[in-house]
Amino acid sequence: MEFEYLNARVRGWRSRLLKKADYELLLATPAIADLSDKLRATPYAAYIEAARSVLGKQPEAEIIEKGLKTGLQKSLEGLWKNIPQKSEGYFTAVLLYWDVYNLKTLLRGADKGVQPEEIFNLLLPGGALDEGALMELSQAREARSIAEFLETWGSPYAGPIRDNLEQYMKDKDLMPVELALDRFLYNHGLNAIVGKGTDALVIRALIRDRIDLTNIATLMKLAGEKTLAADLYFIKGGLRLSEEAFKSLVNVKKMAGLLKGLAENLSDFKWRETVSSIDPEEGHLLPGRLEGLAMNNLWRAAVIEPLGIALPVYFVHEKIREMRNLRAIAFGAAYMVPEYEMRKHVIYV
Repeated sequence: MEFEYLNARVRGWRSRLLKKADYELLLATPAIADLSDKLRATPYAAYIEAARSVLGKQPEAEIIEKGLKTGLQKSLEGLWKNIPQKSEGYFTAVLLYWDVYNLKTLLRGADKGVQPEEIFNLLLPGGALDEGALMELSQAREARSIAEFLETWGSPYAGPIRDNLEQYMKDKDLMPVELALDRFLYNHGLNAIVGKGTDALVIRALIRDRIDLTNIATLMKLAGEKTLAADLYFIKGGLRLSEEAFKSLVNVKKMAGLLKGLAENLSDFKWRETVSSIDPEEGHLLPGRLEGLAMNNLWRAAVIEPLGIALPVYFVHEKIREMRNLRAIAFGAAYMVPEYEMRKHVIYV
């Protein structure tokens, strides 16, 4: 009964999430100004208006972005205040995923010389690094500076970046740095989950799904490149893609061949089916589709054990997905992206 109070609150919060009909209305709104008007009928209205009072005459998409981020942050703060103390480690293991997501985005931005405000707009305040920390990190112009900031703060993320800086500077390739962050994240998460209770099994399964997703994403990045040391890129711990299969696919040159190989080697039927449905020209959509399947497993766990940890963790995913959907719609409207293209990036949860 540990989650009885929190899960009652979560059910209330979930009732305020946008429905498919809401998305249909927003997707059919071609102009950013009209979209802003439509968002006044959502729970984000107050946050967007507060952002407008701060940003003034900044582009409407940036005002919406700030309002969405604030709404996400407030939701996660409300959740965190109600988490049972003995389960805080489990939630930390889940939310740290977004720290690593943000750090990889920061590193890529610095590597490409992207302007700090553009990098900051891509970040998601979902982990331990709050908005102030992310703002400061977005000002860093190189990977070394990001590592130094983290080291000054005593952050455990400093080590994986610092230890791979020399290789990055030599090859100008961020992948070893990113994989080091991923390994740290997943090792930390799996080590933090102790016991064999239902909640431990749920979080452990989620982490293992994310390991598989990371390995698949790595294969997609490497497609077309000659890679001799495949074992350096594989992260152990997943259940759906074996190391042997990874090694057999790591040097596949074309996306069509990679998708075919994944469809033949993944151990989960639904994952194989999803991979088979992807057009090679739209391979970039695969990670989001597979993530949806992983979250479906989490939802099933929430239905089976309504007073367990799965429901609040699933809500975190729903809330972050909602923000990402709205961000895609807002920037699509701002840059006049056709509706059919925007629909590819909106995932209902």
